[in-house]
Amino acid sequence: MLRILLEAEEGWAVCGEAADGQQAIDQSELLTPRVIVLDIHMPVMNGFEATRRIHLRSPETLILILTSDESPHFARAAAACGALGFLSKAQTIDHLVKAILSLLRGERYFLTADAKMISPKAPESYRSEVVDVHE
Repeated sequence: MLRILLEAEEGWAVCGEAADGQQAIDQSELLTPRVIVLDIHMPVMNGFEATRRIHLRSPETLILILTSDESPHFARAAAACGALGFLSKAQTIDHLVKAILSLLRGERYFLTADAKMISPKAPESYRSEVVDVHE
């Protein structure tokens, strides 16, 4: 469903899909996409850890977290791992397109389900806590 919605945008193509966090990392290395849309909850490896690893290997890759977890806490954790965007699945496709376009323009995009923009900045102490989760 997401593929169909994204490919409806002129000039956009989904170059790969992954069923779990490790596959997301493998696909990102193989396909080198400009933008990756990840969920937090995935089998094998969660979206935070997959984001962290993708960001470390390919910092130019733009990562957007699309999830049902709407907490600002999760958004800050995503930012600490290297995501440049965070969007609730409760938002419309228009918000998803706007988020991806924002990332492509070099902007961050963090929006919760109640349509509140939040600050993605995470305190340094929290950053190290998130980064070391799966080491």
